[in-house]
Amino acid sequence: MSRLRSLVLFACLMSGCSAFYIPGISRHTYRDGDPIPLYTNKITSDESQVSFAYNELSFVCPNSPEGWGSKFPQGRSVGLNFGELLRGDRITISDYQLEMGKDVTCQELCTREVAPESVYWARILVTENYGVEWIVDNLPGSTTFVGKDEKTKIYAPGFRLGEVDKESGKIYLNKHVSLLMRYRKVREDPSRKLIVGFEVYTGGAADQKDDCQKPIELLIPEPSGTLKVKYTYSVYWKEDETIEWSSRWERFYLDNVTGEIKVHWLAIMNSVLIGLVLTGTVGVIMVRTLNKDIQRYNANGDEEGKRLRRLGADGADVDDGGDELDDTTGWKLVHGDVFRPPPYASFFAPIVGSGAQLLVVCMGLAVFSALGVLNPSYRGGFMSFGLFLFIFAGVFSGYFSTRLHLLLDHHSNAASETTSTSWLRNALSTAILLPSFYLSILLLTNFLLWSQSSSTALPFTTILALFLLWLFINLPLALFGAFLGKRRHTRNPTKIPGRVNLIPRQIPTAVPWYLKPIPSAMIAGLFPFLMIFIELRFVFRAMNSSSSYIMYGFVLLSMFISLFVTAETAMIVTYFLLCLEDYRWWWKSLGTGLGTAAWVAIYATYWYFAYLSFKGFVSAVVYFGYLLAICTGLGIVGGATGWLASWLFVRKIYAAIKTD
Repeated sequence: MSRLRSLVLFACLMSGCSAFYIPGISRHTYRDGDPIPLYTNKITSDESQVSFAYNELSFVCPNSPEGWGSKFPQGRSVGLNFGELLRGDRITISDYQLEMGKDVTCQELCTREVAPESVYWARILVTENYGVEWIVDNLPGSTTFVGKDEKTKIYAPGFRLGEVDKESGKIYLNKHVSLLMRYRKVREDPSRKLIVGFEVYTGGAADQKDDCQKPIELLIPEPSGTLKVKYTYSVYWKEDETIEWSSRWERFYLDNVTGEIKVHWLAIMNSVLIGLVLTGTVGVIMVRTLNKDIQRYNANGDEEGKRLRRLGADGADVDDGGDELDDTTGWKLVHGDVFRPPPYASFFAPIVGSGAQLLVVCMGLAVFSALGVLNPSYRGGFMSFGLFLFIFAGVFSGYFSTRLHLLLDHHSNAASETTSTSWLRNALSTAILLPSFYLSILLLTNFLLWSQSSSTALPFTTILALFLLWLFINLPLALFGAFLGKRRHTRNPTKIPGRVNLIPRQIPTAVPWYLKPIPSAMIAGLFPFLMIFIELRFVFRAMNSSSSYIMYGFVLLSMFISLFVTAETAMIVTYFLLCLEDYRWWWKSLGTGLGTAAWVAIYATYWYFAYLSFKGFVSAVVYFGYLLAICTGLGIVGGATGWLASWLFVRKIYAAIKTD
């Protein structure tokens, strides 16, 4: 009961983290007339995974060498972190002139002569509902709409590149934008102001009577002709004391503005209660059953020992009594084989070690996100920090993989002699296994995105930098962790109760269908999946609505519950196998985590066909490529957790019985 109380207390504490927020940047204050840069980033679509750099579009205004953007100290260049590069961000300072407090109406930016092929390209982008991402003071330019209650104002990042008239089928390009800048005065110094909102409206949203508001129809000109597009913009400043600078991002959080936090709380607490009930039920049943088994086995062992001693005292051949366990059935009979190394053991240790590495990454991301350090205002921070953790968590993969490898190698009857370099080969396999898998997916998707001239395609220098990070940081750390694991094994090797028989025991009965690898993995993996299902749905819904997700406290809690249930179900599957005198539990202990990942993949596939509107082969390959990478990571983390729980469980129960 103490564990249950602790878990309930932990649930309450972690759930509260969902509301804690630390802004990703220090605030900037401006005086009237101060220049403010407007950054252009990329265009994206809900119908495609392919994004494009806005500044590289052939039908928009190019940045002039002596333009507004060149007047800032840093020039037009903006340094991007790894996360921003992986997101496909391409941020540059534009020539849109923004000055604090200065309204501008129908200001001309440029007149662009657009070639026929560029007009055709613009028509495609407009029909595929591409939106533009601009940034001012680290706030994305957003459009607004009213929620279901007809009162709540919801912000959606980006604005439409153009419009399609549903009746006539004509395609229009938005050549004018109206920028509504919301600000508030600094309490300590009213002469300084903070930007708390950045809204972008196209067409005649602000002043309909201006001719510059009208979008232009994208008519493809003659092959030798061009389409003249005059780009204009208006800027309006509005004081808004209702928005605090520290809470200006909250309008982008779907749960906050739609009033569904209560539903979210109810759903997550329901998962907590289900997990607690399952934990209590399984714990009581398993403890009582195991206690009875251990008492019965030890009692049988004592009686058999007395019988053998009497036979020896009478001068009889004690071997006539046979194996002292002949009258016993169940998991005690496989005590001489339960610790036998599994087939393909050279792959088993690297998988478990990689699971430890990914577990550190997941826990680190969840904790720092729950604390508010990794929030949407820290652009690219989540992916950058995840990459940082993955690189430096290589020490954990090397350590745990080597410990397990040396344990398996020590008890393997197949190897006559353990070589001094086997641990080093295992460490290299561990350091290469997962990064090479992820690199393969990255190169495949990157090639397809590069063929589409997408900004999401990583530059060659970025890929080279990732490789160098692995070669000079991750690989040495994995080898260092392996060295620590070898030294720990040499000084204090892991011991197992009993010994491993030279000849493998024959498995007497056929394994039921529900304990075969695939069915058992899917059945056992369903329970941990149910613990994260609600949270997974919220994440997918946030992605589908282009809103930001910040309920990382709930994610952390769901992760703990799911891993806890994974450990429980893995122990149950292992116990059932051993009761059938089947000692092949090693690989099957990974099944619970792999089954959970399979359910996530099934749900994500369902969401793709039911709710997403991606079009094209490239978008499908990118989506399912990323899905494969994520689900593989989830499966390895859950599998390593299931194996560790099963390993501790098996050691515990076999240490409690008396064997020769």
